[in-house]
Amino acid sequence: MDDESRKFTELYRSLMKGDKSKVMEKYAELRQSSGEALSIYGDTILHMAIYMGQESIAREILMRHNPPLTKQNALGDTILHEAAAANMTSLAKDLLILGPNLLSIQNKNEETPLFRAAHFGHTEMFELLAELVRKKGEADWLHWTNKVGSTILHMAILSEFFDLALKIAMKYPDLVNKEDGDRMKGLQLLSYNSSAFRSGRKYGLLKRFIYYCIPSEDIVVKEDSPRRKGPELPPMHIICLHFYFTVVHALTSGTQKL
Repeated sequence: MDDESRKFTELYRSLMKGDKSKVMEKYAELRQSSGEALSIYGDTILHMAIYMGQESIAREILMRHNPPLTKQNALGDTILHEAAAANMTSLAKDLLILGPNLLSIQNKNEETPLFRAAHFGHTEMFELLAELVRKKGEADWLHWTNKVGSTILHMAILSEFFDLALKIAMKYPDLVNKEDGDRMKGLQLLSYNSSAFRSGRKYGLLKRFIYYCIPSEDIVVKEDSPRRKGPELPPMHIICLHFYFTVVHALTSGTQKL
């Protein structure tokens, strides 16, 4: 093992242990010889500290070393993408004061930090970033959709964060009828989610409810189509949407039985 590899291994182990003084020592050494991209994936010390859950070390690095904030790793993620995924809301606020442009940077999947927050189901982080996007006056579509056409509503449903999915649907009603790359709408994905209906017989009433909102004559499935096809949704009333997500959440959380 050469000297650089040894220093990086020591830094990595110190981060895992949360040894702040050792991290600072090894980072100072590596920064002089290797620059900011320390891992083979192009992660900076801040990327690493955040995804390892070492928020206090990340703050110490920010105060003492003033590292570049907008540097992206091999996946295109910035440190705000990492903070959004880790749900470090307090750190995210501070990062956005120091580097407000972090809010709008997309990774290689064309996901902003707001999108990552929705993907990981972090409601507080999502609300923080959504409000900052609103204040900044940016186009919502920049934050709503990724490279393959999935929206923040699709991701919240697929990840089974139904409380957040409801908030997104209520906040951005245009997303309810937005299709992903497979021409599936968010509520259609929910209707196919087996975990939302733990027993076909016991929860059949709930599953029938969604099809009450989907006229059978509008269902079109082409067997020779390379894409998934789902029933076409009529315009959804807010009360219908609210009822559906509320009941699904009650079932999946085990707080209510039908």
